[in-house]
Amino acid sequence: MWIKRLKENSYRPEHFRCPYCWNWTYRTTGEDIYWTRKYPWFYWKCPSCPDVYVWCHKWTAIPLWKPANKELRILRNNLHAKFDLLWKEQWMWRKNAYNWLSQKMWIKFEDTHIAFFDEKQCNQALTLF
Repeated sequence: MWIKRLKENSYRPEHFRCPYCWNWTYRTTGEDIYWTRKYPWFYWKCPSCPDVYVWCHKWTAIPLWKPANKELRILRNNLHAKFDLLWKEQWMWRKNAYNWLSQKMWIKFEDTHIAFFDEKQCNQALTLF
């Protein structure tokens, strides 16, 4: 269910635009971002903002989430670490944990996914933990 929803949401037009400068992103390989390693999958990268990019599903050009800069990626990773503890250690289903998060943040359940959060939403969610 989650993968299906991610793939459906991945085709939103804003996923192909930089959220900071609103330029169109371009598809590139992992070598353009991590030039010291070879990665077989693709990324969407902003030509104006050097650290804004988004990974794609393996072996496809479908972006996993919205493009983000380094600070937002760090915020999302920190939030995911705390969120994963909630549903793994509290013996609740992941879906129920996202439902709890959506109720606490006053947003629709369908829009509640850390991969689609911006800085403001990440900071709001971090205050809940």
